[in-house]
Parts: sequence; C-alpha cells; structure tokens
Amino acid sequence: MIYGKNNKKNHFFLLTCLLSVISFTFLSCDDETEIDTTQKMEDTQELSLKSYPYYDSYAVKNLPAPPTGKTWEFVPAYSDEFHGPNLNESKWIPKIATWKGRVPGFFVSDNVSIVDDKLVLSNTWLDTPIWDNGNKYTIGCAAVMSKNSELIYPCYTEVSMKASDVPLSSTFWLMAGSSKKYPNDYNCQYSYTTEIDVIETVGGPYSWDSDIKSFATQMKSNTHFRTRPCNGGSETFHSIHPNAKNLGFTTQSGYHTYGIYWINAEKCNIYVDHKYFYSINFYKDLKNNPFDLTMGLRMVTETYDWLKHPSKDMLKNNPENAKTHYDFVRTYKLVNSK
Repeated sequence: MIYGKNNKKNHFFLLTCLLSVISFTFLSCDDETEIDTTQKMEDTQELSLKSYPYYDSYAVKNLPAPPTGKTWEFVPAYSDEFHGPNLNESKWIPKIATWKGRVPGFFVSDNVSIVDDKLVLSNTWLDTPIWDNGNKYTIGCAAVMSKNSELIYPCYTEVSMKASDVPLSSTFWLMAGSSKKYPNDYNCQYSYTTEIDVIETVGGPYSWDSDIKSFATQMKSNTHFRTRPCNGGSETFHSIHPNAKNLGFTTQSGYHTYGIYWINAEKCNIYVDHKYFYSINFYKDLKNNPFDLTMGLRMVTETYDWLKHPSKDMLKNNPENAKTHYDFVRTYKLVNSK
C-alpha cells in the first residue's frame, strides 16, 4: 500500500473527533520476527501525537511498540509535511556544507524546491560545468540536511519518498553532526563519526545499468562507523549492512514509507510501510556503544562511482523522471508515560 497525506487533508477535523474515542491496535516488533498486532497504543501516546496538525491515524497506530512505561512523543524540529511555498529553513538547509557532492554530481541549492506539498530534489544537466578544487561537475544533484544534529536514541524517524527514474540515488539517512576522539581528548587513538543510511535506492531505468534493478526493487540499508587516526591519515569506513531484501514494489512507482527505530548505541530496526523489515547491529570491534553521537537527518540525490551516470538527453528530455519526491518526514522520541 502507498501512503501519502493528500487523501486525508479534507477529513482532518472529522478524523480528530472520531479518533478521540477509538482505541488503536498497532504493530510491535521483536528483533527479527513478524510484528505482533495485538498490542494497543496507550492513551497518553495518542493524545501527545494528536496535537500534531497533520495527525495520521495509520502512521501513529503503527509506530513500533514502546517499552513498558514509555510512550512516543512527536519531535517537530525533525518533522515536516512540506507545505510550501518554500523550504522551511528554520529546520532544513538546502546543501551540505562539508560536502559538495560526488563527482560529477554537484549539490545545487536551486535544485531543492517545494511543489504541491512535496519536497522535490531535482537532478539536472549543467550546461556550464562547475569546477571546484580541480574537479569537473556536469550533473546538478540536490541535498537537504536538518539544521540541527541533536537527535539521539531512542527515537523513530521516517520519510515517505518516491524515487526518481534516472540512474542517481534517492536516499534518507542520519549523520552525526561532529566527530569525537576515542578514548578521550588526552589519549586519542582515533576520532570517529557515525552514519546510518536508512535507504539508498536507484529507481531506473533498468536498461541503463545491470545493477539498477536490484536497487529499485530491494531494500538496501547501511551503517558506517567512520574513523580517522588522531595523528592524521585517511578515513576508514567500518560498515555493517544486512542482506538486501525484496520490497515487493519498485521505489520509483509511488510513495512508500521508510523508517528507522534507533534503539540504542548498538542497534537499530528498519521499517518499510510501517512493517518491520530487519535489524542492524552496529560495528563495535573498536568500541562498545559505537553509535553514541547525536545525529541529523539528510535527504540526498547523488551519483555513484559504480553506476553509469545519466546522459544529458536523459536529464533534459524528461525532467519529471529526474526528480525525487518526499511527501513528509516525521520523527518521534521515547519519553516516560504520564
């Protein structure tokens, strides 16, 4: 099923009244088992979430089951329904200050827009290439990152996304806002930062590259514990990712919800359309509780080194195919039940 918000806008007030007297059943998950649909949401959780202006009854009742004594609380700073006319720059930045993009794809701020209550990341051909630090960029990609990077476990965050139909990525991920020295500032062995790629997909076309079909039809997530020697040197990615799992649809065919329950510093669960998909245990050969840094959200389109890049004609002849759309991003944190 595809979930969006347009089909409920005209019924918001009616739903609010009806939902106040309905007790919801919702999904709970074990680490690697099917979701138990028998548990019910606590009244306090429902009330705290119903204050959100675009309350979505389906999404709320199907949040992961909170631990005993806990409830989900909505986090506005990392949530948006993208009601225009422009990007809310009190929450989001239309670029990544520390990264220009992977050559030949350059992050162009003007490629970020709000259209019909959707965040749109456009991919374009650069008639005049951009030169930066000796690199030539011929493709305009796009990136949006949260203004704040203070999100910490336990939390749940999700996007509703429709991938583009060109050989560029459509993504949703979390990235630490800073690095930290280990074990401390005075006896440093390495500095580290963390990254969780909830979804990296390439919508199409299949005929362009043999790797595209698997990226358009399978869920692919990744986690990186990234280290750099304190005395200098290159960065190393210590990566853990689960085996890809079939989605049952193609990511460019419509809007689907991709979410992460960041449980603690050692583990997260991944969800697709509010159903548990798989768990990831973070890399911890170098330290326990490796993912202990606060993080921010990113929605990005980019080129890949291993993927044949789109042609000028592909990007110019059908620009709508070259756009990634986000219907919403919603984030919740666990708090004590009242």
